[in-house]
Amino acid sequence: MELGVPQERQEPFTQNQRRLKELKDRLTQEEAFLRLLETSNKEVPNRELDRVSAQERVSLRDELLSRIKDLNGEIGELEKAVRFEQAEYLRILMDERMVLTRLLAARRESLLGEYVTLSECATGDRSCLDRKLKMLCKLKLLFLSQTERVPILHLIQEVDGQLNVTNQPASKICGLLQDDFGL
Repeated sequence: MELGVPQERQEPFTQNQRRLKELKDRLTQEEAFLRLLETSNKEVPNRELDRVSAQERVSLRDELLSRIKDLNGEIGELEKAVRFEQAEYLRILMDERMVLTRLLAARRESLLGEYVTLSECATGDRSCLDRKLKMLCKLKLLFLSQTERVPILHLIQEVDGQLNVTNQPASKICGLLQDDFGL
């Protein structure tokens, strides 16, 4: 199972990210042109130019300022859309996490219920003890923290001792069962 945004919802998100980068690159270029124009204006003030050249410079400056303003507006709107999409993506991940947490809890409860039915295994009942050991190994996988696993590891060691099979540390017994019996 893969966590993430469904493919059909991911494409617009990717397009918006790409478009945002393009707009920011264009903004950087427009701002650079404006700085160059301002530098030129400092080197040769408008009063030293003929009237037509001075008007062209003012017109070019106004055009660049207008483009920069428009780009800033587009960027702002697109950033808002991207933030919304990111929030939606996070919500989807949180929902999936909640569902997975519930599934893990349900599976743990199911295995614990099965384990309870095996709690009365007699010391010599190998079949029952084998099932009990396999059940404990499955349970061990469903507890994420070491603190939660410690009691299960002790039970695995105890059942393994009753079976007199491996005499291995509890952490390795389940690995051996997996290798030998495809647990």
